[in-house]
Amino acid sequence: MWGAWVEIERGYRLEAIAMQLCADIAEVREGGGLPSHIHIRITMLPQHRLLEIRVEGLLIETDPDRTTSCEVMNTLFELASDHNIITLDAVLPLFTQRIVLVDPYGQPSPPWSVGAWANPNRSCR
Repeated sequence: MWGAWVEIERGYRLEAIAMQLCADIAEVREGGGLPSHIHIRITMLPQHRLLEIRVEGLLIETDPDRTTSCEVMNTLFELASDHNIITLDAVLPLFTQRIVLVDPYGQPSPPWSVGAWANPNRSCR
């Protein structure tokens, strides 16, 4: 986990949310809900109220039909969403999440830039 310290509304702090998300990810991984070969890095960007979740280790060669990639993205989205508490009178959510699958060089994974999202007959759901 990387990032800077910041206070956010109603007593929540972005770093506390990120720490809890790390614990949730570890618990899901131990239960077999996430592949053991992937590496997940959470970066906090408090100025933008953003949690960036980078996933390394999912390659087109190891996941040609992108099923595992979709499952990982859905799982991470659900885990992060559980911590994004929005009150009825709130204008903005506590944070925005960005999930990025990257190749071994840190670049966005090509399957997501041209593959599943470009095909209208294919979705992660």
